[in-house]
Amino acid sequence: MEDITASREHRELLAWTSSHDSLTGLVNRLVFEDLLTRATKRAAAEPFCAMFLDLDHFKQVNDTGGHAAGDALLRDVVQILAAKVRQVDTVARLGGDEFAILLHGCTLAHALEIGEKLRAAVATYRLRREEQTFSVSASIGLVAVGTTYSDIAEVMRAADAACYAAKERGHNAVVVFDPLVAMARKGTA
Repeated sequence: MEDITASREHRELLAWTSSHDSLTGLVNRLVFEDLLTRATKRAAAEPFCAMFLDLDHFKQVNDTGGHAAGDALLRDVVQILAAKVRQVDTVARLGGDEFAILLHGCTLAHALEIGEKLRAAVATYRLRREEQTFSVSASIGLVAVGTTYSDIAEVMRAADAACYAAKERGHNAVVVFDPLVAMARKGTA
């Protein structure tokens, strides 16, 4: 008989690292997209909301305080996000300073409340490191998903467009995707 404990632990570690972000411990883009695909297929019966969150002025933290400060800030912000969403929700790191949140069975009104709590909590957070203080804010795009969206590409485009609109409004904002505004932009582009 051979000891398979080390082999099993190694497989479990490989499985975890392939599905999670190593810095924050959040699920990664691949897992998020899989969960979003499943939720979108069930959206007619089980509506939900999706949120994209981008940290404003994060590059300045890395440029001024170095990547160690940026990493510390990201880990702290993840703790803030996890504390403000419901246990049934999924927070994912898409990459860099971009996050996505899947709000299962959540109404738009409740999602807006959650978004505002996230925005306010991130805006009040301060990282003190080596006699420097760093802060960021969050631009948040929100989309309610029911029967309107046929696939995750549409959901992700809508959430991304709303996040971009939050940045256009001067950052530190929560914006709900409005298809009429998006159509008007296409017409002027």
